[in-house]
Amino acid sequence: MIIVYFTFLASLLPTFNTRPTVTLNLSLDDEDRPLTLAFGSCYRILDLKNNIFDVIGQNRPHLWTWMGDAAYTDNVLKAQWVTDNSMDLAYIKSRFDLTRDDPVYARFANKTPVIGVWDDHDIGCNNADKTFSKKKDVRDMFLDFIGEPEGTARRTEKDTGVY
Repeated sequence: MIIVYFTFLASLLPTFNTRPTVTLNLSLDDEDRPLTLAFGSCYRILDLKNNIFDVIGQNRPHLWTWMGDAAYTDNVLKAQWVTDNSMDLAYIKSRFDLTRDDPVYARFANKTPVIGVWDDHDIGCNNADKTFSKKKDVRDMFLDFIGEPEGTARRTEKDTGVY
C-alpha cells in the first residue's frame, strides 16, 4: 500500500475545492493542530490483510483520499482478471464490501472523512477503460463505497469516470 501524508497549517486552508463544482468543508477539531491529509492506494493487493489504517489513524488525518485500487475487483492473486466485459457485478461488489467491512478500515473510516478516485482495478478489470460495459454500475458501487452523497455532481454526471 502506498501512503502519502501532507500537513498544512489549518488557518491557511480550512476549505478547498476538489472539483470546480464540489466544495469540501473539513471540520477542524483543533485550530492549533495542522490540517493533515492522507492519501493512499493499492489496498489488499493479493488479498494481504494488514492493519495499515490503524497506523494512518494514529496520525489523525482530517481527510483520507483513495488514489485508486481501493478494492482489487479483479482477482490478481489467481491472475483471473478479464478485459472482455465478463466480470461478475456481484463479485466486484463483494470486493468493495471486503475493504469496507474490514474492521480496521471500518474503524478508521468511521472517524475520518473519505473521498477518492478510482483506478483500473476498481473499475472491474485490469487496464479497464471507457469501453468496459459495466463501468456505470461499478462507478455507482465505488461511489457507494466511499460514501459519496446522493445528488452530488459526481453522482449525477453521466458517462464519466470518478475524478
